[in-house]
Amino acid sequence: MNATTPAAEFSGSQTCVECHQQQYSDWQGSHHDMSMGRTTADIVLANFTDQQFDYQGEVSRFFMRGSEYWVNIKGPDGKFNDYKISYTFGYEPLQQYMVEFENGAIQLLPFAWDSRSKDEGGQRWFYLYPEMDPYDEFFWTNKGQNWNYMCADCHSTNVKKNYNVTDNSFDSSWSEINMACETCHGPTSEHIKWTKNQTQPLANMALIAI
Repeated sequence: MNATTPAAEFSGSQTCVECHQQQYSDWQGSHHDMSMGRTTADIVLANFTDQQFDYQGEVSRFFMRGSEYWVNIKGPDGKFNDYKISYTFGYEPLQQYMVEFENGAIQLLPFAWDSRSKDEGGQRWFYLYPEMDPYDEFFWTNKGQNWNYMCADCHSTNVKKNYNVTDNSFDSSWSEINMACETCHGPTSEHIKWTKNQTQPLANMALIAI
């Protein structure tokens, strides 16, 4: 890319459909498409019908409040509290769930849902990690299970972490919540312009592969 070539911008996967219908269709429902999502009924796979999970004598509960998904689990204060689940993480053979805190930190719960069929041993909650206390780095509310820091770059598109060291907060953003076309192919605005002007030399096409 030379100095006169404008910087490409992210345009969204919908802009790819017209010319790449088969690729877009193959992507839909794939592990990339389902890498992350908001907690809606069409993507949440786990059973949240007042489910209880006893791990070494500590009972966590998964339940609904209207259309919202919630968990009652031990927090960083060592007490059991209710937390709203905002995001899903992955799809199969397991799906994880994430809580967003007031400071913008998105944290992975230590439980996952086995999305395989019952015949395969699935359709159940299970615990992911060894027993640990709230001071452990990989306790679910700490840095080792922080989406913004650990997972965001590979599970969403055009992530900006926007960490504020002054108050230990995140104002993270993304172009698309999951791994979409531009996650791997780069921003497509100049590529789209090129497709609309086929006389433009191919060398000026600013579709950058990552």
